[in-house]
Amino acid sequence: MIPPWVRGQGQFHHAHGTIRLMRRTFRRFASQVGLARTPREALALQAQGRLGGMIGIEGAQALAGRPERVDLFREMGVSYLGLCHFGSTDVVISSAARRPGYQGLGPIGRETIQRCNRSGILVDLAHCHEVSFFEALQESVAPVVVTHGAARALSDHHRNVSNEQLKAIAATGGVVGIIFFPWFLSTFGVFDDYRRIVDHIDHIAQTVGPEHVALGSDFDGYVWTTRGMRDVTDLPLLTCELVKRGYDETAIRGILGGNFMRAWQGAIDVSERLS
Repeated sequence: MIPPWVRGQGQFHHAHGTIRLMRRTFRRFASQVGLARTPREALALQAQGRLGGMIGIEGAQALAGRPERVDLFREMGVSYLGLCHFGSTDVVISSAARRPGYQGLGPIGRETIQRCNRSGILVDLAHCHEVSFFEALQESVAPVVVTHGAARALSDHHRNVSNEQLKAIAATGGVVGIIFFPWFLSTFGVFDDYRRIVDHIDHIAQTVGPEHVALGSDFDGYVWTTRGMRDVTDLPLLTCELVKRGYDETAIRGILGGNFMRAWQGAIDVSERLS
């Protein structure tokens, strides 16, 4: 994530410097964690008893107007790119924008998405305004993801995705990761517990199938959590709730990570065909 007070080419330098710091951290703690650039690398690290970490960028302002930097970021190990964050970019409009400055994709939108497809970087549509969302989908020839969001049918928040959007994401082979932030889960989210997360999983599973939903937590992106879901040590509660609601092992394994891995591999497969 690029801090909102960083402007111009400083946005690129902030992202570049942060990624270099992350890579140094991977090297320093190599016995415990490794950088996963592909699903196969993530599984290999797991087999070694190590954690696999992905690098993602939240906000294409990190490109600072130069879409060719997508290729540089991929070389540095970036696996997914969020096209915007709280503010609009020259790629897409943010869902937080009340008066969009343009319609559809921005001046470098198409080239940025095309370069993501060619390089194997997943396109992340979290935070995107609907006026950009569908054009971004039309431009991408690879699966797309919403890394952290929820179902608008259950909570009418601008950050959540409509049933129409869910169907469009599913048509690409993509997934929606359910965020754990109470504000997005319901209007009065402060009173919800972790079972509300599974309500959103249920809705997406019933609308487009369980293979198109994942966990999107956003643990580092908000100030309080849904009751009962304090940190990753509480994730087994979600597994238990999924079992109670009748999900089989295949569906549960998919929701807990397999679905995202499939979409990620799909983006890499597309890049290999385009190269």
